[in-house]
Amino acid sequence: LGLVVLLAIQMAAGIGVRFDAALIAALYLVWACLLMLAILRISDTLGRETTAAWLARGILLCALLLAGTGALQYFAPWIGMPWIFPSATVIGNIAQPNNFADYLWLGIVAACWLYASGRL
Repeated sequence: LGLVVLLAIQMAAGIGVRFDAALIAALYLVWACLLMLAILRISDTLGRETTAAWLARGILLCALLLAGTGALQYFAPWIGMPWIFPSATVIGNIAQPNNFADYLWLGIVAACWLYASGRL
């Protein structure tokens, strides 16, 4: 939240920060803060291990769904929008190759952690 205040100071001082860019950055930072507070509350309620296991399962499931949409992009491009994002290469439904690769790696790490902890 301190970064939101810093953005407001920079915008007020006119240090090259536009209002719309500062607003979008502030919204992302506030959203991240709210997510941190939510996961803190959930982990206090359920316990850290249970929360981590459910979070890893969710990440793994979403990575598998994203890999499925990538496979459909490659093998069944005729399905089209809104189910499959049209593209000449496999980039998944988020339409950004770097995010596609990052999410798949998060799924691999989640699967490894679940396997190592005996929860897979």
